[in-house]
Amino acid sequence: MQPSDPGQPDLVEFYRERIRRHGYSYEAMWGDPSAWKSQVRFEPLAFLPVKPDATIVDIGCGTADLAPVLAQLWPGVKYVGVEMVPEFAAEARARHGIEVIEMDAFRNPGQLPEADWYVSLGTLNKQWCISSLNGVSDEEKIFGFLDQLYDKSRAGVAVSLTTSVVDYRKEGVCNIDPGLVATRMARLTPHFLIYHGYPLFEFFTAAWRGIRRGAR
Repeated sequence: MQPSDPGQPDLVEFYRERIRRHGYSYEAMWGDPSAWKSQVRFEPLAFLPVKPDATIVDIGCGTADLAPVLAQLWPGVKYVGVEMVPEFAAEARARHGIEVIEMDAFRNPGQLPEADWYVSLGTLNKQWCISSLNGVSDEEKIFGFLDQLYDKSRAGVAVSLTTSVVDYRKEGVCNIDPGLVATRMARLTPHFLIYHGYPLFEFFTAAWRGIRRGAR
């Protein structure tokens, strides 16, 4: 049974049981042994206009597999993980020597640390994961959360979502129309990206503040 509320202790215990069964693995984080999906999910980040000294906050970082990827793309970036499961947070620190803040970002987005970019990859895919966000529909909850992150960021926001362009749907999954996402991102800024080329049932979207060339 999947936990129903990400703010309740049963979610932490849910992941602790996965850790006991699978160790600190991709399967413990995502319930799937296909660890190759992690690197595929990260690939579109390379399209973003990230400044070399940017601070990037990774919401729901797990064991922070994203940290070395960002360090390779932009060696000067500061990575900060956010994770509500203490065991994942401790493992992330031990593996990568990075800062990890233990908190539930879905319930307390206003308490996230200041950042140029907020990213969250794979965390908005399940209805039980977003149940504490404001809104009635999955779209309302996710779009409201993206609005909050974008407003709080100095540069932009980037997330992966489960697409509605699928042959079948699984119960409890947030299948989001990429066309609706593009319209929503365009309301924030003319600088946005929709990447629907994953060999997964996901797509990547980002929005950022741009500067006109020659502007001062």
